[in-house]
Amino acid sequence: MRTPFVSRVLLAATFTGVRTPDVKALGVLEVWFLYQAARPDVVQLAVPGLRRGWGIPRAALAAGVFRPTATDTGVSIAPGPRRVRVLLPAERGRVGLYTPREKLLAAICDTATVVPFDHNDPAADRVELSAGWSR
Repeated sequence: MRTPFVSRVLLAATFTGVRTPDVKALGVLEVWFLYQAARPDVVQLAVPGLRRGWGIPRAALAAGVFRPTATDTGVSIAPGPRRVRVLLPAERGRVGLYTPREKLLAAICDTATVVPFDHNDPAADRVELSAGWSR
């Protein structure tokens, strides 16, 4: 059963402290948030293009799941186009910091701070989302 694409999201990622050249070269990631009717509280993550660039299997790519934390009450990812800025901490620990690339993506998803923004106020409505990565 196919999950419909509901929201197309552009992620401008700041890869602070990440030294892998091809990761820095990505710069801006185009990301699709996937909604399942049976699980409205779960947003699946898919990243077009990374299958080639990072060699991540399709099944592993679809395994990323964003869940709002308990402190994010009232936060929702509305259907339709939306831009978010992802700020990554300078240090994320040892696991997946450089290689392999699959674990690096998992570390990015696991520590990302997602900041919704518009052209008027890029820093408005700062929202932290907890991200899980499973295989």
